[in-house]
Amino acid sequence: MKKTLKDGEPLIDGLLRMAYRHAENVLVKSPVGTSLTPVFATFKDGAIELFATPWSSDQEKRIAQMLVRARLKLDNCDAYSFVSEAWMLSVDKSEYPDAEEYDGIRPSQSERRVEVVCVAAVAKTETGLDKKFQTWAIERNAKGQIIGLSPKPSPADVDSVSGTMLSLMDDL
Repeated sequence: MKKTLKDGEPLIDGLLRMAYRHAENVLVKSPVGTSLTPVFATFKDGAIELFATPWSSDQEKRIAQMLVRARLKLDNCDAYSFVSEAWMLSVDKSEYPDAEEYDGIRPSQSERRVEVVCVAAVAKTETGLDKKFQTWAIERNAKGQIIGLSPKPSPADVDSVSGTMLSLMDDL
């Protein structure tokens, strides 16, 4: 049986919705200049625990991921979500015949990058893990102020999304 929230909404969809609303409240409805701290939410037996995980380097990001993964394992959590601002880059692999060159592309260093809010959610099921990933483009006015979030198409295959935010419960 799939886990649901109190109103019958599937757990994974509820986690996505709550993460989006948090991002919208912080970025769009809060005072100008407010930034979105990366947040993990873990879910176990109807209780949600939030972990604000600010980082300033890839090493700090990996440490935060390791700590959250350890907590997911220790508490035998049913699900988790993650929300953060990010740079996104859609790349056609045919543009990069050399696989190493393709793997080395960092969205933050590309002129084609898009500023987004990304949300990842993972929930245990009877047959494994249900994973969802969604992004919203950050819309700015002429002064650079955030005025809204617009949905970007989700990848048909969640496994095609690079990064580790969807794999913290793998093999737990």
